[in-house]
Amino acid sequence: MIFYLDLLKSDGSIYTLSIESLDTFLGKGWSKLLKTSIDDGAIITEPNRIYALNDNWNPDSIKEQLLDCIDVVNIYKPDTIIYKDNLNYLHKCFEDFMRPDKPDNKFYEGAPGFVRHAIRELNIHIHRLEDMARHGTKKIVVSLSNRPRVDMTLNQALEFNRELIPGDVMIKYCHKGKKITDIFADNELGDRHVGTNNIIPQHKISADFKIFLSNPVGKEFWIQFDEWLGNNINFFEDIGIDLSNPMNTIGFGKVGRIVGDIDTITNEIYGVTKIYNVRYN
Repeated sequence: MIFYLDLLKSDGSIYTLSIESLDTFLGKGWSKLLKTSIDDGAIITEPNRIYALNDNWNPDSIKEQLLDCIDVVNIYKPDTIIYKDNLNYLHKCFEDFMRPDKPDNKFYEGAPGFVRHAIRELNIHIHRLEDMARHGTKKIVVSLSNRPRVDMTLNQALEFNRELIPGDVMIKYCHKGKKITDIFADNELGDRHVGTNNIIPQHKISADFKIFLSNPVGKEFWIQFDEWLGNNINFFEDIGIDLSNPMNTIGFGKVGRIVGDIDTITNEIYGVTKIYNVRYN
């Protein structure tokens, strides 16, 4: 099945990407969920999640926006978020707002819309800075409103692997927590800001997806990751994660592929600033 992602450029023009879903367990499951979401009138909830594909964002401007989000929350209720120049700490703050078992979740659920929006935007800016610190991957992250989430099957989990090339479309992590590869990439164990309850392999899929126009990691990443896993086997065993379990979904869950020449598309797409719409014919 072919889907179309409409992207808005700063000059007001629309650039459309064509995405062909894969004939795999993951691809078919995602395609069905995306079609259902479109039919139900879902909208793009985070239209600015475009990375390294325009000149709008730099570390200073992102940090300024991040601090503005914290100010909005703290003006509503002073000292709700104590700023620290540590992204893992700030992401833990965001996770606590999202988790029903945490007191901060009651604050989030009871806050007015503009405060909840600032907390969600805080998370986006954290991810922007994390991405710039890692590698500045060219990617587009698409999140939809009110999309259903379903449990991932074993057949779908077995399709996760470590191979990704520019133009691939990947299922998005769609629930609270943080996957094992991100714990490694962000040095969460070294910082000790991650709560063990927040280390959650992806176990659900939804219509949400990511498009990669450059490779986020290379072979060296996986070499270092495997060494890190070996050094932390006891830690993962202690928190109930069996590293041999395929449901850990380590790697990339590919669901589709951009149609066309990727180098040409990457050049043509530069300057997009907003995710406008996703549709099918």
